[in-house]
Amino acid sequence: MNWRRYTLALFSCFLVVVLFDIFWNAILLHDVYVQTARFWRPSEELNRLVPVGFLIMLGIMAVTGVIFVRFGGGGIRRGFELGILLGLTAFIGTLAFITMVAWPKSLIVAMAFQAFANNVLNGVFFGWLYHPRQAQTERL
Repeated sequence: MNWRRYTLALFSCFLVVVLFDIFWNAILLHDVYVQTARFWRPSEELNRLVPVGFLIMLGIMAVTGVIFVRFGGGGIRRGFELGILLGLTAFIGTLAFITMVAWPKSLIVAMAFQAFANNVLNGVFFGWLYHPRQAQTERL
């Protein structure tokens, strides 16, 4: 495994996903979060916990990247396929919140789409930086 390219893919994906999440949550879902403020921690506490959320996202992306690289890579198409499959898993898992919390269903569905999109972005980034020629010569 090429650790330099792996790290580049990981942090590139992390940057894109964080920017996507900011756009998704702070702009597109802003009104929904304002309407559901009673369900969330106070702003000061949320802001203090942001780094924990980022570390969790980074961990998920790191594991996804290792799975992609370890099982042969294969370029953007294979990365997209992996992202779709993992994204569907995350989407369905996030939908399970409908049975556990009293959040609006529209918010849960939006969070599920966000989880799906994050996984697709992650798969595409690893696929982009591990195209077939490189994947064949650098397996773990």
